[in-house]
Amino acid sequence: MVDSSRDVAQWIPYLDLTCATLATVMWFVLPQIGAWPLVVALFPWLLRFVWTGRLTQRTPFDLPLILFLLTAAAAVWMAYDRETAWAKFWLIVGAVLLFYAFANARATPVMARVGLVTGYALGLSFYFLVTNDWTLWPAEFGSVTRLGQSLQRLLPSVEGPRLNPNDIGGLLAMMLPFVAWGVLRHWLLDESSVSAKGRVVWLRVLWAWVAVALVLFGLLMTSSRGAWLACAVAGLLGGLWWLIVPLEPNGKGQRWIALGLAVAGLIVAVVIGTLWLVAEEISFVQFFDPGTWLNRLEFQRNSLILAKDYVLTGAGLDGFMMLYSTYALLIHVGFIFSSYNLLLAIAIDQGLLGVLALVWMWVMFAVLAWRHIGRPKQDSNQKTDRASLVRIAALSMLIVVLHGTVDTALYGRGVLFLFVPLTFAVPTAPQEEHQVQWQRALSLIVVGIPICLALLWPQRSLSLVHSSLGSVYQSQAELSVYSWPEWPLQDEVRRQVDMSRSVSEFEKALALDPQNATANRRLGMIELSLGEYQDALVHLKAAYAAEPHVATTRQLLGEALIVNGYVEEGQALWSDVNTEQGQLDARIFWYQYIGDAERAAWIEQAAKSH
Repeated sequence: MVDSSRDVAQWIPYLDLTCATLATVMWFVLPQIGAWPLVVALFPWLLRFVWTGRLTQRTPFDLPLILFLLTAAAAVWMAYDRETAWAKFWLIVGAVLLFYAFANARATPVMARVGLVTGYALGLSFYFLVTNDWTLWPAEFGSVTRLGQSLQRLLPSVEGPRLNPNDIGGLLAMMLPFVAWGVLRHWLLDESSVSAKGRVVWLRVLWAWVAVALVLFGLLMTSSRGAWLACAVAGLLGGLWWLIVPLEPNGKGQRWIALGLAVAGLIVAVVIGTLWLVAEEISFVQFFDPGTWLNRLEFQRNSLILAKDYVLTGAGLDGFMMLYSTYALLIHVGFIFSSYNLLLAIAIDQGLLGVLALVWMWVMFAVLAWRHIGRPKQDSNQKTDRASLVRIAALSMLIVVLHGTVDTALYGRGVLFLFVPLTFAVPTAPQEEHQVQWQRALSLIVVGIPICLALLWPQRSLSLVHSSLGSVYQSQAELSVYSWPEWPLQDEVRRQVDMSRSVSEFEKALALDPQNATANRRLGMIELSLGEYQDALVHLKAAYAAEPHVATTRQLLGEALIVNGYVEEGQALWSDVNTEQGQLDARIFWYQYIGDAERAAWIEQAAKSH
C-alpha cells in the first residue's frame, strides 16, 4: 500500500503540470470561458488529497499569493463591468494554479519544467506568427512588416483571437532565459556528456538551438522595443556576472558581485528614470523612437491619478480604458487600453494591497535566489542544475521588472505566466527553522508597514478609505450605464443616475481630511456636471492646492473658473494642459447641449486662445 502511494506521488506532479497547462491554454485562447478550466486544473489536487491528505505543497509564497488573489476577488466587486472583471479574475486564478503546478513539480528533473516553459514560448511565438495579419496590423518597422507579409503568404491561415504584439514580446522576453538555458546546459555546461553520449546529446543541442532561434525570431517579429531593451539590459548584467564568477573558484564573494551588479543596474535605472520624468526632451537613438517613450511616460503620469483615486480599493479588474478617458483625460470615448506600467496597472485594478502582494513575492524571490548565488557546486547534478536554474530565473525576473516599467504584458492575458519564474526559487526540501523564521519576519514587516502608517495617520487613512469607496461608487454608477452615442457625455449620466452614495463618501472623506485631493476633485467634477458651479469652484480650488501639477485638476479648475465668470484666470490654467483629444470642444458642446449659451461662449473664448 505504501509503495502504491509512492508510485502515484511520482506521477501526480506531471499530471498537475499537464492539467494546469491545458487549463492555461483554454483561458489564454478563450478568456471568456469562465470557471470551466478549473475542473481540469484542480483534478490533480483532488488526487493528491486522496493519496496524501493534502491539496498542494506549501511554499514561501503562499501568503502573498493569497493576498493577491483576495485583492483580485475584491476587484471583481469594485468593477463597473463585472462580466469583464470575472474573465480577468479567472486568468489570475489560472496564474496561481500554474504556480502551484510548477511548485508541486519542484522535485522533478529541472529540464522537464524548463522544457515546459520552452514549449510555452514556442507555442506563443508560433501562434503569433500564424495569426497576425501583417497587412491590417503592420509592425513598427517597415522591414519587419515586409518580412511578416512574406511569411504570411507561406504559412497556413489560422483563425483565432489576435494577440497584442507587445504582450507577446513581453512574454517571450520573460521566457527567453529558460529557453537559452537549454543551450547552455547541453553545450557550455555539459561538454563531457556531449563527448560521451554522442548523437543523442547532439540532437538535444540542435533542438535547443532551434528553439532559441524560433523564440528570438518571434520576439523580433513582435517589434516590442520595450521587450528588446529589457532583454538587452538583463543580458548585459547576466553576461557580466557570468564572466566574473569564474574569478572566484571557491564561490566566495560571488553574492557581493551579484549584489553590486544589481545595485549598479538599479542606480542606472533610477538616474534614467529621474531624467525621464523631469526632462522636456530626451535624445534617444532614432531606432527607439523617442516619441513612443515620451507618449508612454505621459500615459503613466495621467494614470497615476487613477491609482491615487482608488488607492485602497482598486477600481476593479479590466476597466482601465474608460476609467482613464473619463477621470484622467476627461473625454467621452476610450482609446488607451493600458497604463504601460505593470505595478501601476495592478494599483489601479487591485489597489495598494495588490501591489504590496506582488512586491512581497518579488522580495521573497530575491532573498531565496540570494541564497543560491555563489553557492559552491554540489556533487549531485540535480542540485547543481537547480542552483544554476535559480540564477536563470533571477534573470527572467529582472526582465519582468524592467519590461514592467514600460508595459503591462504580464497583466493582460499574460498574467497567466506572471508567477512562473518564482516557482524555480521554491525550496525542494523542508526548510530549517532559521529559514522559516526569516520568511515570517519578512511577512511581519510587509504586513506591519501599512498597519503602522494607518496608526500614525488614522484620520488621513480613514479619509482615503472613504474617497476610494466614493470613486468606486462613482465609476460604478456612471460607467455601468454609459455608452456613446446613447449618452452624449458622462455629464448627462451624472444628471440622470443616483450619485448620492459617491457624494456621501466624498463628504465623509473631506470631514476627516479637508485636503483630500481625490474627494475635492471628484466632488468638483460632479458639481460641474450638475450645474453647481460655485460649489465646484470651492472644491476644485482645494484640489488644486493639494495637486497643482495634475493636468486633470488644472483642466477642471480652469473650467470652474471660466463658468463662474473668471475667464482669463481659467484660460491661464488651460495654457499648459494637453487638450489634443478634443477636451475643450466637448465642453463647448456640453454647455450648448444644456442650453447655457453664455457659458458656452466663455468656454469657446478661452479655447480659441489655448
